[in-house]
Amino acid sequence: MIPRYTRPEMGQIWSDQNKFQRWLDVEIATAEAEAEAGMIPKSAARAIRKKGKFSVERILEIEKQVKHDVIAFTTNVAEHVGREARYLHFGLTSNDVVDTAQALQIRDASEIISKGLKRLGEALKKRAFEFKHTPMMGRTHGIHAEPITFGCKLAIWHAENQRNTERFAYAAEQMRVGKISGVVGMYGHSTPKLEEAICKRLGLTPAPISSQVIQRDRHAFYVCTLAVIAASLEKIALEVRGLQRTDVILPDSTILVDYLLDKTAKLVETMFVYPQRMIENLNMMRGLIYSGQLLLDLAAKGAAREDAYSWVQRNAMQVWETREDFKTLVERDPDIRRYLKPSEIAAVFNVERYLTHVDAMFARVFGS
Repeated sequence: MIPRYTRPEMGQIWSDQNKFQRWLDVEIATAEAEAEAGMIPKSAARAIRKKGKFSVERILEIEKQVKHDVIAFTTNVAEHVGREARYLHFGLTSNDVVDTAQALQIRDASEIISKGLKRLGEALKKRAFEFKHTPMMGRTHGIHAEPITFGCKLAIWHAENQRNTERFAYAAEQMRVGKISGVVGMYGHSTPKLEEAICKRLGLTPAPISSQVIQRDRHAFYVCTLAVIAASLEKIALEVRGLQRTDVILPDSTILVDYLLDKTAKLVETMFVYPQRMIENLNMMRGLIYSGQLLLDLAAKGAAREDAYSWVQRNAMQVWETREDFKTLVERDPDIRRYLKPSEIAAVFNVERYLTHVDAMFARVFGS
């Protein structure tokens, strides 16, 4: 819920209406980039852009039934798009949409905060020069010390605001990233090139590498920067001089981080890795990890997304109930076999299909 004191323009950014609109922006950008790449018909991309609409009330109504916010959203949009909706959300996983859309919201919120920092800086500078030679009592630990000028106090706050502005600009840029890399970040249903094209349409930079989500160190740094700004504003508002003292805080913080860095480095340097055990873990779910790819391949062959979802789900549930092999069940399913040949079913369950872009991902992070 948006607090009552939130400025209207900032509150609008975090409203449900705008959140779902940003989700739709990601879906449209994805469809258009996929159409350009020849992955889906251009008519489908046009239909998704032209007819793609939603109702917050309808989404919440559907979510009560399906217990999944993104499925509720895509179902509602599909109701407006019609037949071409089978190409909506094509190749995407939920967090591709949610995290990338959130980056758009944070970008918009950051623009407002940046303007606020600039306005504050200009005000502090103006008043600092106004009271440049206005004497007042200086204090240490709240006790009278030696004279200062009020302009100097304002200049201190201005310098701090400049640092906050620089820190915030960096933190905001760190958050201006999207990800269209699939359920575990391996581009199982996408490519790095397609991700770049989608992010470019949205005014974002693709995260060099991700897992299911954009890595949360970015969010932590952003929030910490907001906390630093809030502390500065509190100091200005209350003039709590004690907040400026750094003894105890910095030594403890640096010692703790140094200790944690040492322990973590040793953990990484000495950890044992068991590749065969990793393969066993891959097979532990009896093939269910490939259900997402199966759904996409069925849609690509012309099956309605809702029907494909139902066929995949019923076979997946049977795996949980009978412990049978998912691939075996799929090969026996007459609905699925109407759309996929045996060789195409085999391709669904090929793990190498998910590892195609490892070299490209490493090149992004470490260089070629």
